[in-house]
Amino acid sequence: MPAAVANSLAAVDFCVEQVPGVHKTTDLPDAKSGILAKAVELKVRGCGVIGLACTGFSTLRIAPYLEDVLGIPVVDPVLAMGAVLSVLCGNGYKDKGVINGALGVTQTDPTTTCRKEGA
Repeated sequence: MPAAVANSLAAVDFCVEQVPGVHKTTDLPDAKSGILAKAVELKVRGCGVIGLACTGFSTLRIAPYLEDVLGIPVVDPVLAMGAVLSVLCGNGYKDKGVINGALGVTQTDPTTTCRKEGA
């Protein structure tokens, strides 16, 4: 798990699990039953939210399926990133350095900005 993710979750209980047999993104299409089994296991162990940590899960569009089956929120990593960027940019953070700064990286290149259209 990247340190930035672990740091952002420091105040909550969380665990990191891997789907058996999945070692790279190309393993995912054949692992849907294993993904479901791991998600069910997490729910049984008391997990109230599942955060998918591989963008390949987004490609599979598996989060809505898992939510329907489990009845708990499942966070798609690509949609989550888009939501965070949308909130940050919508709240006046115009400099990309602010977004990267949240991840522990300082970058203030004035040519890389997230500005609202027409702003």
